Amino acid sequence: MGRARRRQSTLEKIHKLWSSEDEIDRTYADLLAIAIDTRISMGLTQSQLAKETGIAVSMISKIENGGSIPSVKIFLKYLNGLNLHWSFAYKKSDK
Repeated sequence: MGRARRRQSTLEKIHKLWSSEDEIDRTYADLLAIAIDTRISMGLTQSQLAKETGIAVSMISKIENGGSIPSVKIFLKYLNGLNLHWSFAYKKSDK
């Protein structure tokens, strides 16, 4: 499978998450899209990110292509390797 075809497949999987009625799926899709775009814009390969984070290249590939939803700890390592940081905000209920 060519690089462009793999990228298209990844975008389709992210779009499917964005289209979900589940707010968690949509939020994860947003985070994933930002992370992938950041890695690419930084010019980092998955191999380089793996060396930086200690995450296996195969796991990074699975995260990015939607083949695996990582633990919070692994996802935070992934984000930290891209100098992206997670923050929490209190969400008021609409009720």
